[in-house]
Amino acid sequence: MNIGFLTGNKKGRGNDTRNGSPQSRNANNRGGGNRRGGLQGQDLDINFTFQLRDDVTFNHLLDQGVVEPTRGNYQLSISPSAEYQINQRLSLRLFFDYIRNEPKTSAGYPRTDSSGGIVVRFSLN
Repeated sequence: MNIGFLTGNKKGRGNDTRNGSPQSRNANNRGGGNRRGGLQGQDLDINFTFQLRDDVTFNHLLDQGVVEPTRGNYQLSISPSAEYQINQRLSLRLFFDYIRNEPKTSAGYPRTDSSGGIVVRFSLN
């Protein structure tokens, strides 16, 4: 996937390979119109993780007919992320994490955590 404002490519002018113009032939000779001459196949990796866990343990008092939870929780987790490789040394990653935890007993409180951000990775190799 080629994102023009990140790689410096502009659509429309001189990159149209359907006509036989010299500009389009030169763009094809340079490797598809990538003016910077960097990676030919920039990568966009999209990940989505969904997790649902419902865990509970019951204590059965048979002579009294009582069933009560002794431990356990309900947890929902959603974690989407996208990483774009701009060139050989630079990549961008956008992520968001959401976790909702509800305990089954009165010993704990419901808790919601969310975080997100952008990671810019520059490699010196």
